[in-house]
Amino acid sequence: MWSANFAAPLLAAVARDLDAGLVPGAAHVLDVGTGAGYPALELAARHPGLKVEAIDPWQAAVARARARGVAAFHGDLLTWEGGPYDAIVANVCLNVIPDRAGAALALARLLRPGGRLYATVALRGILRELDRAAARICGARQVLEQVQEQRLTVMTLREAFAGAAFSQLVVEVGHFPLCFESGTAMAGSVPIRLGFADLYRQLLGEDGWQRLIAVLDREHGIAFDVPFALLTATRAS
Repeated sequence: MWSANFAAPLLAAVARDLDAGLVPGAAHVLDVGTGAGYPALELAARHPGLKVEAIDPWQAAVARARARGVAAFHGDLLTWEGGPYDAIVANVCLNVIPDRAGAALALARLLRPGGRLYATVALRGILRELDRAAARICGARQVLEQVQEQRLTVMTLREAFAGAAFSQLVVEVGHFPLCFESGTAMAGSVPIRLGFADLYRQLLGEDGWQRLIAVLDREHGIAFDVPFALLTATRAS
C-alpha cells in the first residue's frame, strides 16, 4: 500500500509521456531502489514494450524482486554503471540517500540526453501525527520537531537538483491517507518497521516506543495524512 500510493502519480506520469511520445514505447527503463520489485513489475505489466530493469542496494530485496520476475541487480545509485536509459523511475528512494545532490548527478549521468526522470519523495510532515502522539505520551517534542526539520521539502528537493543537467523540472505535491487500526498494526507494517521504527526507538527509547504502541492500541490506532512530491524532469542535451 505504501509503495503503491507513492507510485500511483509516477505511473500516471509515465503513461502520459508514453502517449505523448516523450518516452519511446520500447524504452529502456531503470527502477532505482526497487525493493521487492515495485513499480518495475507494474510498469512492465502496463507497458509490455518497455525493457525494465531494477537496482537495489539490499541483497534480500533483489532476491525477492527476481523471484517475482523482475530483472533486478544488486547496486547503488551513486555507483551504478548501467545505461544510458531512456527513463528512470525512483519511488521514495531519494529519502534514504543522504547525498541528494550526488543522487541527482547520478540520475543525470545514467539518462541519455532527452531521457525522462520520474521520482517520488516523502515530504516534511510525514508521520507528523505519530510525532504528536509520541510528544503527548512520551515527551521529546523538541527532538521530534528537529527530526521533521531535516526532512525534504519542495525547496530542498529543487536545490538538490539545481546542479544536475536537467531541464523542464516540475514538482507536483499531493497527499494520501494511511490508517492503522492499532498501534501494533502500525509498528508491524513494512514502512514503519523498516523505515521509521529504529529512529523512534532511538528518540524515545525502547520503553517509550512500546508505551506509544500500547497507548495507540487502547486508542484504536492512528491515521496519517502522508505528504509527497512527484518530480519529473528531462535530461538536458
